Amino acid sequence: MPVKENWKKEFEKWREEKRKKLKKAEEFVEKIEEPIEEVVEKVEEVEKEVYDYFTEPKHIKILKIIALLIPLVIIGYLMVNNFLVAQEFNYFYDIGSERENYLTPVTRVSEQTDGYREMTGGLVYFDVPIARGSEKVNIKVKFKDNFPKGWTMSLGAKDQEVWHYTYNSIYNPTLNNLDDFNKIENVYLINSDKYLVPIEDLKYERDAIVAVDKPYVPLPNIISDYKEKETIIDTSLRGKHTFYIYASGDLKVNVKKQDINWYEGSDELEIGLYDLEDNLIANLTIEDDVIIEVKNKETAKIQEGVLKAENLEDGVYKLEFGDFDGLIREIKINTNKIVAESVFLADSSLYNVEIKPSKLYFKSARTGQLRLITYHSAGIQNISYKENGVNKTFDFYQEDAPLYMDVNAKKYEIIFPKNDLIVSGVPYFAFSEENYFEPFKQKVVKIQNDMDWIKSNVDYLVTDYKKPTEEGEWLIAEKEFNLEGDSLFVKDNKLSIVFNIPHLSNEEYSNYTIPVDWIEIKVYKPGVFS
Repeated sequence: MPVKENWKKEFEKWREEKRKKLKKAEEFVEKIEEPIEEVVEKVEEVEKEVYDYFTEPKHIKILKIIALLIPLVIIGYLMVNNFLVAQEFNYFYDIGSERENYLTPVTRVSEQTDGYREMTGGLVYFDVPIARGSEKVNIKVKFKDNFPKGWTMSLGAKDQEVWHYTYNSIYNPTLNNLDDFNKIENVYLINSDKYLVPIEDLKYERDAIVAVDKPYVPLPNIISDYKEKETIIDTSLRGKHTFYIYASGDLKVNVKKQDINWYEGSDELEIGLYDLEDNLIANLTIEDDVIIEVKNKETAKIQEGVLKAENLEDGVYKLEFGDFDGLIREIKINTNKIVAESVFLADSSLYNVEIKPSKLYFKSARTGQLRLITYHSAGIQNISYKENGVNKTFDFYQEDAPLYMDVNAKKYEIIFPKNDLIVSGVPYFAFSEENYFEPFKQKVVKIQNDMDWIKSNVDYLVTDYKKPTEEGEWLIAEKEFNLEGDSLFVKDNKLSIVFNIPHLSNEEYSNYTIPVDWIEIKVYKPGVFS
């Protein structure tokens, strides 16, 4: 009996194991049944596609192949044109047409007449479309020579987000005969007592006088008698001015500005502090006085603003006041070292301000000349000066043409009793003896439109100036800008360009408007294989 019961138990155990194995087998079949069906369906689809391919008309096959190739062709075209090969974008601004006027503001551009327009203001702008990845911009402009004697025109490209442009001369008759001088690249030897050097070595020529019309940074001096001391310049100055200061730590510049409203339009004063690489450190805008129409030269209100910069490293900085139709009435700054490249003295009844004598200090390292000019009879005066303590006088007797005052390698103090004079030259100018310092180891001056002055005062001249070509009574000037090399500022794929025509900021020359026929622009974008 026990044997029989044991057999039954073993049989039931065996049967249960078989049932489990059978169940697992059924579950496995269920799992693979659906994928097999899908594979079968795919095979049937492929068989159908193959059958359709061999049975469908030939033109259908070609259309399908074309449909597949079109996206590939488009993608390849875009790749080639945007990355692989160089491109040149051409724009032609027909300024003299009756269609779009590309120049702004409209208040500084005449209506179309006789196939051209006339620029009537000192600063006239236009925009250039810039494709992403572009490298160079070449600009040609066709214009007429209606310049007063001694005046020039330059073309500027915006190089900072604030109002700031890098300029290059496109009209300067004085430079039309540069081939008379020896040169290396864009460096011309003016003083035959010196020797010719390339641009990369020029800054190491100590005590040299270098005339430039483009950015050029000489080596700075270290000033031992610098003090963080308040300096007040209360001499009125007209329009654009550039100062060099020596500063350290926190800088504060209080400025008083007064519009003279001789010309229509707004007159914001832009002030910028730059390092010697022309990088903007701080800036300030003193807004217009809200008088945008000529008001019979009435006295405008005085406006104020404060420019601040913190944690400046010990050294030389550039303080730049932009061009505007007004006066800088006062500069208050916490450094005892501040000098100007040139000054436009404006304490004159002509500008509805009190007449008071102005005083300038400078030192000359060599014989040379100061250039003095006024555009009004109010600027005619006897100038007194001290040359190493010896009293002398200079008769400044004419308007609308420069006079030159000879200077020697000495220290000078000059008094201008009636002002309304632009004073420029090789030396830097200070408004007190304590404020005077030499910012650099060599002196850099702007190129004057006077070859006799250049020959008498300059050792080297650096310029990329190219003489305009003549086409009948018209001139065609050309200038190329390098977007990266000139550190130009492009916003919304546009580059702002400006014509700088200084004489049109003077009422005396308001009739010397500059006719413009067209502007031709080429924007070059390199490719991978360029």
